[in-house]
Amino acid sequence: MKLFIKLAQLYLPDFYKRKIFKQLVYLTARAFQCAPPEIQGFSFPQSLRKYAEFTRNEAEKIIRENQNSLIVRETLFQEALKFGKSLRKKYFIKSQAEAFQFARILYKQIEIDFTVTSDHEIEISRCFFSQFYSNKVCELISGLDEGVLGGLSGGGVLKFRQKITDGAKYCQAIFQI
Repeated sequence: MKLFIKLAQLYLPDFYKRKIFKQLVYLTARAFQCAPPEIQGFSFPQSLRKYAEFTRNEAEKIIRENQNSLIVRETLFQEALKFGKSLRKKYFIKSQAEAFQFARILYKQIEIDFTVTSDHEIEISRCFFSQFYSNKVCELISGLDEGVLGGLSGGGVLKFRQKITDGAKYCQAIFQI
């Protein structure tokens, strides 16, 4: 695992980035119980934009139609938790530190930059999705982040304290073990 992290921090092949991204797209569509957006044949930046628009539109539809957003959020969490657990197993992630290093690499690919302190405080300085999401949409979709980090780390709960979509300069969260 440590060798993979060192290499991935330097360079992550496009085919690998696309493979993981495609898994994210499909698990999100399953959680929303709809077809995924078409990303085949598009550049990665175009695909990322399509995914952001897709998640925003589906979340807004749930909110607008007064469907139970808590159930959808929990489904997003559960799908992402399975995904995170599968990555943990596949890449032999053994520690919290390795989980956060791997998460930073993954999130960087979708244009989210964050740092983690020794106290498991997380600061997200840049989030591609914040330009697409309202606060309500972000709250619903953040179930994905909670699930991925929970799965990668082998357990734990991500709790946001502030978000860019609330007007803050950065997102701040704590990961409780």
